[in-house]
Amino acid sequence: MKFSIQREFLTRLIVATSVFLFAISLFFYNYILTTIKSDIENNLELNAKLVNNLNKLDQKSITMLGYFLENRTSIDIIFINKKQKIYHSNYKKDGRSFYKIEYPSTDIKNSFITITKDMTTTFDTIDKIFQNLFIFAFIGLFFVILYAVTISKVLTLPINKFSKLIANTDTNNIQTLDKATMPYEFHPIVVSLNKLANKVKSHILYQKELYIGITHELKTPLSVIKLKNDIMLKKPRTIEQYKETLLLNLSETDKMTNIVSSVMEMGRQEATKFEHEKYIDVASSVKVVVNDFSFIAQKSYKIKLKNNIENIKLKIQPTMFSQIVQNLLQNAIKFAKENSEIIVSLEKQQQYVYIKIINEGQTIDESVDYFAPFIRYGDKQGVGLGLYLSKNASDTIGSQIYLKNRDDGLDGVVATLKIIC
Repeated sequence: MKFSIQREFLTRLIVATSVFLFAISLFFYNYILTTIKSDIENNLELNAKLVNNLNKLDQKSITMLGYFLENRTSIDIIFINKKQKIYHSNYKKDGRSFYKIEYPSTDIKNSFITITKDMTTTFDTIDKIFQNLFIFAFIGLFFVILYAVTISKVLTLPINKFSKLIANTDTNNIQTLDKATMPYEFHPIVVSLNKLANKVKSHILYQKELYIGITHELKTPLSVIKLKNDIMLKKPRTIEQYKETLLLNLSETDKMTNIVSSVMEMGRQEATKFEHEKYIDVASSVKVVVNDFSFIAQKSYKIKLKNNIENIKLKIQPTMFSQIVQNLLQNAIKFAKENSEIIVSLEKQQQYVYIKIINEGQTIDESVDYFAPFIRYGDKQGVGLGLYLSKNASDTIGSQIYLKNRDDGLDGVVATLKIIC
């Protein structure tokens, strides 16, 4: 059987209500029974005291006194050698219930005044009360079940609304929920779903821009190659002109190769999104990347690592993390001045770890979204997917990434990766 919140709610409520009604009925029954028994014992004790205070008791007088006190009550005197105290007892005979008191007589030695009272009618009334309590309990349980069914349906209405909204949503029509139309208890779910919807919208928008960009970037060199070749075929050309055309074709082919390589890199990155998270030492991982790039760029640039954190381990996807640092460092080298210093800084502030890569070179227009696909800046050649891949990887590991110009009086850019500890 499939798990159902509504069925679980009904089952628990019915069980809890049944136990409660049974317990409260049993409690009232025992309370009434105990109270009546106590009243009977007190009444019999008062009657016994009354009889004990009468002088010159004889059997005939005692019998007449029993009828005088109450019908279904008998009074006797018994002689028995046992401890002088008040004894209470009850018993059944011929289907009837009796209560009996043995009260020590003060006038006759080793004798007890016994008063026996027929309580059949009283106990029959108590049993009827108990039966009525159970009947009312079952009626109450029925109304509780009816109320529970109604309430459970009311509680599932927002869930059904969520379900319908999601079922009617496609990539071209992603809607958000209005908190005002939802109960207060569902507001956290509404906020979470709206955040998810906005993320999906942004992802789809980026994907569309990416596909349009890829098409445009591939079409442009193909158009250049086709146009140049068409012109060359219209009439005979010199060897130099043919050579120039071939070189142009090779150049445009290299551009397309770079675009295809970047797209393949995106495919590999999508695959690494399913990588399991592991605890990694942040400083050690960054140091490995810095050492690799230092070896490559040692003739033109100096890469300096400033590590202000020690023994900080994060549960993160290692490949994704390395790709982000590599892309940011590669971008910093690409746009840095010759023989300049590139600083990789690690520091911790409150619950965040900041990895900053600072270069000296070209500045950026901070109003431009450089993380969009095929966005380029500066005078360097490139496909324009490096920062897009970095942003995509950053979103996957739950971090933030942003670019700003240096504010220390030098030209250059600060690329910051902000990760929560």
